[in-house]
Amino acid sequence: MSAQQFENLLATLDAPDLGLLAPDGMALAALDHNRGQNPRMVGTVMAAERGDTAYLWGMYVAPDAIRRGIGTQLFNAVLTRISTSDISLVVLESSYAARAFYASLGFRANGSLSMDFGSGQELPAIKMTCPCYER
Repeated sequence: MSAQQFENLLATLDAPDLGLLAPDGMALAALDHNRGQNPRMVGTVMAAERGDTAYLWGMYVAPDAIRRGIGTQLFNAVLTRISTSDISLVVLESSYAARAFYASLGFRANGSLSMDFGSGQELPAIKMTCPCYER
């Protein structure tokens, strides 16, 4: 994904209907303030709690900001804002880097499914769960 494609994707976060995704959830962003007076968004994550589980989605880090700890910081920010200890997510089977990243945080594969991620085409995906951290 190019930097411009990432910026276009992030622009959707400003949509007024974001709350429809999870009216009781959260959307967090990581900003790079090293760019003068106009900080640039370099990462996002969304999460919502349902019962005893928190669901994580929309974890994106700009291509030029990968491997700087931003994803880990976003994940830790979610942890400080939720009351459950179990977290679940779905990741594309072909997203090897994302799967490795989530595994490094303690997530484990917990089943497979097919998902339509908006393209109209069913894509193989993996459900990952994390009985994450002691509260």
